[in-house]
Amino acid sequence: MAHSASLLRTFYLDLARLASKSEAERGIAYFHNSVPRVLERKEQELEAKRLSAEVTKGMLRATVDQLARGITVIVDLRRPLGCVFNDTLVTKTVQEDGQGFALGIRPNWRVRSVGGMEVQKTTDLKDRMAKLISQGLKEVAIVFSPPPIVASFEKRPMGFTVAKDSELGLVHVSSSTGVARAYGIRPGAIVANIGGTEVSSLRIEHVRDMLKEVNLPVSVHFEQARGMPNTVAGMIQHVPEEEKEVIAAPKEEAPRPPPRDPNVPMVVPPPCDIEVDLSQPLGIIWYPSLVVKNVKPGSQAARLGIGPGWEVLGLAGEEVKDVQELEKRLEALKAEGCLGQSMMFQPAAVPATEVKTPSTAADAAAMLRERAATVAREEEEARQNMREVPLELDLSQPLGILFNKTLEAEGVTDGSQAARLGVEAGWRAVSLAGETFTNTRDLVAKIQALKAEGATAVPAVFAAPSPGETADMEVAPEANGEKRPPPTEEFREITMDLSQPLGISFTDDVVAKEVKAGSQADKLGVGRLWKLATAAGAPVATAKELVAKIKGLKSEGATEVILRFAVTADSGETPAKKPRTE
Repeated sequence: MAHSASLLRTFYLDLARLASKSEAERGIAYFHNSVPRVLERKEQELEAKRLSAEVTKGMLRATVDQLARGITVIVDLRRPLGCVFNDTLVTKTVQEDGQGFALGIRPNWRVRSVGGMEVQKTTDLKDRMAKLISQGLKEVAIVFSPPPIVASFEKRPMGFTVAKDSELGLVHVSSSTGVARAYGIRPGAIVANIGGTEVSSLRIEHVRDMLKEVNLPVSVHFEQARGMPNTVAGMIQHVPEEEKEVIAAPKEEAPRPPPRDPNVPMVVPPPCDIEVDLSQPLGIIWYPSLVVKNVKPGSQAARLGIGPGWEVLGLAGEEVKDVQELEKRLEALKAEGCLGQSMMFQPAAVPATEVKTPSTAADAAAMLRERAATVAREEEEARQNMREVPLELDLSQPLGILFNKTLEAEGVTDGSQAARLGVEAGWRAVSLAGETFTNTRDLVAKIQALKAEGATAVPAVFAAPSPGETADMEVAPEANGEKRPPPTEEFREITMDLSQPLGISFTDDVVAKEVKAGSQADKLGVGRLWKLATAAGAPVATAKELVAKIKGLKSEGATEVILRFAVTADSGETPAKKPRTE
């Protein structure tokens, strides 16, 4: 009752602006010493807002701390880890029945250190683990960095709003619903990249404008702490009016300052004066806000070290407000013959000298820059030593691939056409219908043009990591003293005679659960657990689709069909019975 009376008294004093405390007390008596429901609801809403803000800030802090320190897992050296790494310590596969999976390790996680010692290559990791085992250690702490969460949004609203933390200067998710929540995005997640543009150094207004106006579909990268709950029971996410997601009417895109260079860890340097020669062109293309959009190679600005993202603060000791004023001042100085002038710039970024748990906006920005540089370096290293894989795509079905801007598959939807064809994350699209592409926009335009022409089956070429690029991290010996080989997967094509029964019993998802002894499949070497990928070049996802495909081929008079299987080392194939590949 005391709380209710206090609430009502505060309401009358602050909102109704009553003359005195006694008037508030008379108001309470008027309501029979009970608080009206509207006031109780208002108090609940205010409490929910406070709780929402505290939870979001806590999640943001946890994300920042995890980015700086990584995720530590304690590995039992007496058991195989069950992970396959590439040369740069990124997990390519994790066995679901292995130790690593049980510890929470997932594909695309990168090893940072083992037992407190940083490692750079997979060979370093294996040597370090082998040494620890030889020393008789039973456990070791391994620190991992998980990859960003990549969400693809095809329509608005996207389901999340953004804000900027006043202390760390980081753009983060302030509320999450709908599509964003379905991706597992939570309040406090850091927004790192929108459509290939790093946003950590942009003003919050620019980020909100970008989300309203960016062309769809768009991929957004989020950094988010792992191991935190997706939702907070009973919490109402309060969204301030200025942060609410607004869908803008279509309009011509307005220029905005460009992002900082993602390959350079960033701290904000002090402004600097640069002497320029007005008898020569500067070679700078400007945004209206006096930010450098581009610098022409070999120009005066390039020689002076000026780069994109730099902002002009003054000319000849005087402040300038916009590009028009700057151009007028430059022309006036040249007309007066004053060709040697000083321009004050705010540089975009300088390299950070150390990595630590961020406590300021500059520290947080530097950490995200280093994170972006690491991701970019890993992507570049992954492009090395690739092999070409020809495929046939069915344009009447979705591909099921999330491409980044350089046509590298960042994700493949389970059960999709691409997954059935064996495409994996890290593969890069090279060509479609004989035409080579270098960016996602051109590839999408080509696909749309082919669909408009009525094309369905078209050839495509992907670049995939060479088989020798990956290395298995199985340092613990098996019972016979030998290391367990990694589960490898390959595709095999078998030509089957349609005039005879296949002799294969498939599961609903077209995995061979039984091969009849003496059947043509048995004679051709088809094994248990082989998974069917395509029939006559068309992707097949279910047993019903396979039956329909076989019936269709027979009705067309076909006598043979080529079945393409995905085969792993765990499939039921004995050394004495090798399959015959047609």
